[in-house]
Amino acid sequence: MKAYMIRVEYGKNGNYVGANWVAENAVDTYKNEWTNKIRGWGWKKEINFRMNKYAVEEIAENGNGGILCYTENGLENVRVK
Repeated sequence: MKAYMIRVEYGKNGNYVGANWVAENAVDTYKNEWTNKIRGWGWKKEINFRMNKYAVEEIAENGNGGILCYTENGLENVRVK
């Protein structure tokens, strides 16, 4: 499985809101949670999610490194190759 760095942006100017590593099976959940959070703040402009095509990590249980990654269980430390 892969993890992608996803940046959350707000408005037509793409103002930075946040960014996280996200496991590929949790991308839709991540987007929905950020959308609900931003709408809960009363912000009404467009929300964009930019996936950095160069920031991709392969998740592996026996990996040598680790990252804090958003998974289906929330934020977790995961091992990467």
